[in-house]
Amino acid sequence: MRALAILLLLSTGRTSVPPQAHDRVAIRRVVRKHLQQIVACFEPDGMPMPKVDVTFTIGASGTVTSMKTTSTGSQRLQRCVASVFAKMTFPPRTTPLRVSYPVRICAAGQ
Repeated sequence: MRALAILLLLSTGRTSVPPQAHDRVAIRRVVRKHLQQIVACFEPDGMPMPKVDVTFTIGASGTVTSMKTTSTGSQRLQRCVASVFAKMTFPPRTTPLRVSYPVRICAAGQ
C-alpha cells in the first residue's frame, strides 16, 4: 500500500473577510475531524498529486451554506470531497464567512 500524506492549507478567498486566528483554528479542527473521509476520496484516484480547491461559506448556524470546488483530479474526486465538506458543522458565528480551503495530496516523502 502506498503511503499518502495530505496537505491541508487554509486561505481566504479574495472576496471574503479574512478569518481571525480563532476562526482558522476552529476551521482546521473541524476539517481534521473529517480527515479520514477526505483521504478516502483521494485514494481511488492515486497519483499524480491531484488537488481540490474548496470554496465554501459558513453560515451563522455553523453549517456550510454554499460551496464551489475545482479539481485537478477526477469529477468523482471533486464530488467526494465536496460531499465531505458539505456535511461539516463549524462553530456558530455572528456573520457568514467565506473560506477557500485547498486540499492537496502527495506520496509521503515527496
